[in-house]
Amino acid sequence: MPLAVCLLCIGFLLLPTVASSAEHRPAITASKLDDPVDPNVATLRQLLSVPGMTPVWAERIVRFRPYSTKLQLKTQGILPPEVYQRVGPSLVVHRKAHDPK
Repeated sequence: MPLAVCLLCIGFLLLPTVASSAEHRPAITASKLDDPVDPNVATLRQLLSVPGMTPVWAERIVRFRPYSTKLQLKTQGILPPEVYQRVGPSLVVHRKAHDPK
Protein backbone atom coordinates (compact mmCIF):
# COMPACT_ATOMS: atom_id res chain seq x y z
CA MET A 1 0.00 0.00 0.00
CA PRO A 2 2.73 2.59 0.78
CA LEU A 3 4.31 1.94 -2.64
CA ALA A 4 1.03 2.69 -4.39
CA VAL A 5 0.66 5.95 -2.47
CA CYS A 6 4.24 6.90 -3.32
CA LEU A 7 3.68 6.21 -7.04
CA LEU A 8 0.48 8.23 -6.96
CA CYS A 9 2.34 11.18 -5.41
CA ILE A 10 5.08 10.98 -8.05
CA GLY A 11 2.39 11.01 -10.75
CA PHE A 12 0.89 14.19 -9.34
CA LEU A 13 4.32 15.79 -9.16
CA LEU A 14 5.01 15.00 -12.83
CA LEU A 15 1.60 16.14 -14.06
CA PRO A 16 2.52 19.87 -14.33
CA THR A 17 5.67 18.94 -16.28
CA VAL A 18 3.70 16.93 -18.82
CA ALA A 19 1.05 19.62 -19.13
CA SER A 20 3.59 22.38 -19.71
CA SER A 21 5.42 20.39 -22.40
CA ALA A 22 2.11 19.93 -24.26
CA GLU A 23 1.78 23.72 -24.46
CA HIS A 24 4.94 23.96 -26.58
CA ARG A 25 3.77 21.53 -29.26
CA PRO A 26 2.33 23.13 -32.39
CA ALA A 27 -1.42 22.77 -32.57
CA ILE A 28 -3.05 21.18 -35.60
CA THR A 29 -5.29 23.80 -37.09
CA ALA A 30 -8.65 23.10 -38.63
CA SER A 31 -7.39 24.19 -42.05
CA LYS A 32 -4.74 21.43 -42.05
CA LEU A 33 -7.42 18.85 -41.31
CA ASP A 34 -9.74 20.27 -43.97
CA ASP A 35 -7.16 20.31 -46.76
CA PRO A 36 -8.02 17.55 -49.25
CA VAL A 37 -5.42 14.86 -49.86
CA ASP A 38 -4.41 13.80 -53.38
CA PRO A 39 -4.30 9.97 -53.52
CA ASN A 40 -1.86 10.11 -56.46
CA VAL A 41 0.92 11.86 -54.56
CA ALA A 42 0.10 11.52 -50.86
CA THR A 43 2.36 9.59 -48.52
CA LEU A 44 0.94 6.86 -46.29
CA ARG A 45 1.13 9.28 -43.39
CA GLN A 46 -0.85 11.91 -45.29
CA LEU A 47 -3.47 9.36 -46.29
CA LEU A 48 -3.76 8.24 -42.67
CA SER A 49 -4.57 11.84 -41.70
CA VAL A 50 -7.86 11.48 -43.59
CA PRO A 51 -10.70 10.90 -41.11
CA GLY A 52 -11.86 7.28 -41.30
CA MET A 53 -8.79 6.03 -43.19
CA THR A 54 -7.06 2.86 -41.98
CA PRO A 55 -3.53 1.63 -42.75
CA VAL A 56 -4.92 -1.18 -44.93
CA TRP A 57 -6.95 1.18 -47.12
CA ALA A 58 -4.12 3.71 -47.33
CA GLU A 59 -1.71 1.01 -48.50
CA ARG A 60 -4.19 -0.16 -51.16
CA ILE A 61 -4.55 3.40 -52.45
CA VAL A 62 -0.76 3.71 -52.81
CA ARG A 63 -0.36 0.24 -54.34
CA PHE A 64 -2.89 0.74 -57.15
CA ARG A 65 -2.26 4.34 -58.16
CA PRO A 66 -2.36 6.45 -60.33
CA TYR A 67 -5.98 7.57 -60.55
CA SER A 68 -7.63 9.90 -63.04
CA THR A 69 -10.47 10.66 -60.63
CA LYS A 70 -11.10 9.90 -56.99
CA LEU A 71 -14.19 7.94 -58.01
CA GLN A 72 -11.85 5.27 -59.41
CA LEU A 73 -11.04 4.33 -55.82
CA LYS A 74 -14.59 2.96 -55.62
CA THR A 75 -15.21 1.81 -59.20
CA GLN A 76 -11.91 -0.13 -59.40
CA GLY A 77 -12.56 -1.83 -56.06
CA ILE A 78 -9.68 -0.13 -54.23
CA LEU A 79 -12.09 1.00 -51.51
CA PRO A 80 -15.49 -0.49 -50.69
CA PRO A 81 -18.41 1.94 -51.17
CA GLU A 82 -18.88 2.49 -47.42
CA VAL A 83 -15.20 3.38 -46.95
CA TYR A 84 -15.23 5.61 -50.04
CA GLN A 85 -18.30 7.41 -48.69
CA ARG A 86 -16.44 8.05 -45.42
CA VAL A 87 -13.07 9.20 -46.85
CA GLY A 88 -14.04 10.51 -50.31
CA PRO A 89 -14.88 14.06 -49.19
CA SER A 90 -11.31 14.47 -47.90
CA LEU A 91 -9.69 13.32 -51.17
CA VAL A 92 -9.11 15.16 -54.44
CA VAL A 93 -7.18 14.17 -57.57
CA HIS A 94 -5.24 17.26 -58.68
CA ARG A 95 -3.07 15.68 -61.29
CA LYS A 96 -4.25 13.78 -64.29
CA ALA A 97 -2.98 10.21 -64.10
CA HIS A 98 -0.49 9.31 -66.80
CA ASP A 99 -1.23 6.30 -68.96
CA PRO A 100 1.61 3.81 -68.30
CA LYS A 101 1.51 2.57 -71.94
